[in-house]
Amino acid sequence: APGYMDSAASLVVGETTLKRFDRPVLTVDTAATTSTSITVKWNAVPGAKTYLLEWKLASDNGANPTWITINIPGTAYTEFFYTFNLLSANTRYHFRLTAKAPGYMDSAASLVVGETTLIS
Repeated sequence: APGYMDSAASLVVGETTLKRFDRPVLTVDTAATTSTSITVKWNAVPGAKTYLLEWKLASDNGANPTWITINIPGTAYTEFFYTFNLLSANTRYHFRLTAKAPGYMDSAASLVVGETTLIS
């Protein structure tokens, strides 16, 4: 029916069915973690034109935590990584990722991953 979820993988809008991307899998490159940086990585989601990478302090866990967003262009690459620099030492951060493209529903956000910077 128009305007209702047709399935977990599509949305019907008028007479158009929008496909939904698969949920991306985001991981932390723990070997690259330092006292001031954390690197996250993911494989490309076929058809994604941009990725919305979000991060926050793990301690910001109230009802409406403040996620900081970064738009990353999708390209022909099959693997992506992003390094967060100038972080505070011995501090835990959370990260999540969404795949996006015109004509598609955004993917569900990846599972939240966390990492703690090293003690300086």
